[in-house]
Amino acid sequence: VQQSSYALLGDFAIFAYPQLKPFLPQIMPELMTRIDPNMDAMYQSVCINAIWAVGEIALQTGAEMAHWAPPLLERLIAILCGPPMTRTLLENVAITIGRLGVVVPELIAPHLETFGQPWCKHTRALLDNAEKETAFLGMCRMIQTNPSGMFRHFSFFCDAVALWQTPSPELATEFAQIFKGFREM
Repeated sequence: VQQSSYALLGDFAIFAYPQLKPFLPQIMPELMTRIDPNMDAMYQSVCINAIWAVGEIALQTGAEMAHWAPPLLERLIAILCGPPMTRTLLENVAITIGRLGVVVPELIAPHLETFGQPWCKHTRALLDNAEKETAFLGMCRMIQTNPSGMFRHFSFFCDAVALWQTPSPELATEFAQIFKGFREM
């Protein structure tokens, strides 16, 4: 039931955000409790859907995510950089971190050095789609905010970018700006 409920929350964020927004102060703490780095394997599907819902909510909420971003990021990084988990879980974590980077890059970017390499590892094989697009836009904004935080992991970022088949014009421009900036460092 929880797994389906969190999937529904993500769908509400996409299709009925104005109706969902007033309830975020109650919903977000509940979602955060389900994003547990020490979860039992039996609850990974619940965690995956909670993480996906947070990513969808973040895109709709924008800068107002600043209130929830620090505790969310702490949990997401613990999963991304922790013991091995399922590929789907780690991809969802990476996408949601990227989406937080879209809306509050100044809060996420200071932690790039901690999660940059595993983030690239878990996004490199994603199929080109809207979720991957927003995740990479967020990563580009984080790198622009804190380029030195990605310096040690830049080769991993280049590898992940090279696997894009057809980035959108906006994303291609972001990539070009990042590469130009690193050339000038």
